[in-house]
Amino acid sequence: MLKIKLFNPQHPLEHQELELSDHRLKDDGCLIGNSPSCGLMLPSVKVQEIHAKFFTEQGKYYFQDLTEKGSSQYNDEAVNNNQSYPLETDDIIRIGEFVLIIDGLPIRKKSKIRKKHKS
Repeated sequence: MLKIKLFNPQHPLEHQELELSDHRLKDDGCLIGNSPSCGLMLPSVKVQEIHAKFFTEQGKYYFQDLTEKGSSQYNDEAVNNNQSYPLETDDIIRIGEFVLIIDGLPIRKKSKIRKKHKS
């Protein structure tokens, strides 16, 4: 599950806490835009109908701008359109006037392999 804090400039003292399940992030991912058909709707004229997406691939989480010009920012740097950016906790994504902060990613458990010692 991907946890996000969403800040809207129209309400600067408030934020929304969102959780996107892994099920919503599979296949085509969770679309972000100002269209009601998007999984994460950002109502603004500065946000395209389908602007970007969050998705998972091989157990890792990514952000991808789907606009023609790559008009989003990832950690305060302009993004290239259709390039995938790996997500980590505290990453900052700016889409139009909205700010999305990655608040948490699932903890991956490392498999423990125990070696048998001969006595």
